[in-house]
Amino acid sequence: MSGCVGTAISVLPSFRLVAHYDRLRLSTYQARGTDGRRISILDRGNSTFLRFDAVGYFNIVYSQGDDIFEQFDEIDAFYQGSPFGVRLMSPSLGDVGSLAQECQRRGWVPDQHLAWLSGTCGVARQQESRVTIRPAWKEESTSFFSAYLEAFDASPERVPAAIDNMRHLFDEPSLHFLWALHKGSPAGIGILLEAGADALLCAGA
Repeated sequence: MSGCVGTAISVLPSFRLVAHYDRLRLSTYQARGTDGRRISILDRGNSTFLRFDAVGYFNIVYSQGDDIFEQFDEIDAFYQGSPFGVRLMSPSLGDVGSLAQECQRRGWVPDQHLAWLSGTCGVARQQESRVTIRPAWKEESTSFFSAYLEAFDASPERVPAAIDNMRHLFDEPSLHFLWALHKGSPAGIGILLEAGADALLCAGA
């Protein structure tokens, strides 16, 4: 089993929101999408294992504690036979050096393509803009997710199946789908996850 280690430069609440967002998406696809049988989700201690044999992006272990050192054998077993590798995501807490050594010993490699940044911000001053923001309506789900997938360079052959899965997210009350419009035409999209007093802009393009 091959894997890579991603570094999340993040405060812990933000990391938990990111993990929650990906788990929410996969559990929705598993329950209501056409590829549900190819999805597996396992919560183990302070970690969540996600596996989707149709989309390699979702093969992620979100680990929030030191018990990850006891879980590597279980990670190998969980992803055995997957057509994709797996990413281990962890906030920059604890003994990073020991974790890196254990990953290296097992043949895992650093991920060079992913970092998360988070922080706090004050109230922004309203400025004049040529772009307007409005919620996306459910009947616009196909065009919304088509724009999303195009922006993130999804493989064209995967787009119909991806949209069939993603359209079910519009029924999730904690997710807010936003259009950015320029002269009435879509110029960008965003997805906001609301979780109590916290929120995460979990997708934007």
